[in-house]
Amino acid sequence: MNRKPEEPLAPEDWSVVQKLAHRMVDEAVQHLSEVRDRPVWQEMPESVQANFRTPVPTGPTPLNDVYDVYDVYDVYDEIVLNQNLHSHT
Repeated sequence: MNRKPEEPLAPEDWSVVQKLAHRMVDEAVQHLSEVRDRPVWQEMPESVQANFRTPVPTGPTPLNDVYDVYDVYDVYDEIVLNQNLHSHT
């Protein structure tokens, strides 16, 4: 059996992960602080739908690139938050 050598899951540079984690927390707090300013429900934008039609990475991909490409908060907002987090639901 020909097996590919396993790649370690640990990042080469933990400072990159730390910066992205801080960015994610900042964006999450910003996102939640604006919940009352958004409509209770809205159609999922085409740009978010398109993210579901694009293939996921099949090889090693920098974490920042994955986070940016999949526009996490647009997807999360449209699928989860607008369904059950808004204070007016």
